Formats: sequence, C-alpha cells, structure tokens
Amino acid sequence: TGSGPRVAEGALHLWTEAYLPGAGWVGFDPTNGVLCDHLYVPTAVGAGPRDVAPVLGSYYADAAVGSRIESQVEILLELEGA
Repeated sequence: TGSGPRVAEGALHLWTEAYLPGAGWVGFDPTNGVLCDHLYVPTAVGAGPRDVAPVLGSYYADAAVGSRIESQVEILLELEGA
C-alpha cells in the first residue's frame, strides 16, 4: 500500500476485489490507487454501490435538499494473527 494519508481515510468508500489464481482474493482501492491491506474493514458486500448503501430511500421535493450521513464502525474482537 502507499504511504501517507489516504483520500477517504476514516470515511466509508468502496473498493473492489478480484480472485487471482495463485493469489486468492486481492482488494484494489481505486480511490487511493493502492492494494487493500488489513486496515480495510468490509462492512457490507454487494455487486454494486446500491447493494451496500448504508441508507437507501427516496425523497421528492420542489427544491434541492441537503443531507448528511454519518457512520461509526467499532472493531469488537481482534483475531490473533490478523
């Protein structure tokens, strides 16, 4: 992985994983241009962004409406060797 702060560090964002024969599943983070490491914690799995949205719904209005979504993830158990 690259060094220095990551673009979406501390925020929800997507990455993709591909199965490579001989290497297994490998994660790619296009936002930061790096391979995923042990610091990447998946909180949802899906075929696309709509499948893993933390909040999903619709709202219709005559004018633009701002929104803000916050999330918090806590690691409750750290596995030995992870």
